[in-house]
Amino acid sequence: MDDQRQIGTLGALGPFFAVDHHARSASPDAPWQPLTRLLRPTGVRVRIDQVRGALATTARCEIGDVPVRVAASVAHLGLAARLISPQLGALIAGVGALTLDPEGTWWQPVVGGPVPLSVDADAFETASPDAALVVEGVVRTLTDLFEAESVSPRVLWGNVASAVNGAYNAVVSITPDLFDAARGQVLEALEHPLLRGMSNDNPGSSFRRTNCCLIYRLGPPVGTRQVCGDCVLGPATAG
Repeated sequence: MDDQRQIGTLGALGPFFAVDHHARSASPDAPWQPLTRLLRPTGVRVRIDQVRGALATTARCEIGDVPVRVAASVAHLGLAARLISPQLGALIAGVGALTLDPEGTWWQPVVGGPVPLSVDADAFETASPDAALVVEGVVRTLTDLFEAESVSPRVLWGNVASAVNGAYNAVVSITPDLFDAARGQVLEALEHPLLRGMSNDNPGSSFRRTNCCLIYRLGPPVGTRQVCGDCVLGPATAG
């Protein structure tokens, strides 16, 4: 399968799976930025500040009223979901393995919704690795950088587990015939040692993480003790 067909297959799964494509060694024009610019301490801090400002606007409060750790966790969760989804989606859809090499991947630092991603001609491989490897590479690098910003590793790896389950939910809602493939790949991903104990390992609506992304700490209309559907602080569900 050629790159364009692989990219088309991913795009059909939804916006968090979609990627653009650029030639090898190309330098896309602004607002594209190399992923390497994000994957360093200053890049992470800039992203946290962007998300903190957006949360303050949504909550109708001053930016200083948004705890930095809350903004950091929310920023990490959004990025983790965006980086994990196309990698898992490629495995689930059977179009090969998508490797997000920071040197060959570009992104746009928009806030709100899935950030645009662009991959080069070497991104897709024919061999399919263990799905647990989607939490390695750029996702592990990203998580280590956010941990350095005083965010609990349990919160961060819980975010990664949540992102894995989110990808599963998106795939099976759009393409139900991929249910078996999606469940198998997601269960493999959740078996990664870094994700053990971060959730109940039950993909779908009954999935619960064993920690919280911290968003509830914001006031109205964002927080007010409202929690995400997969949060440990939410009501228990059967299954």
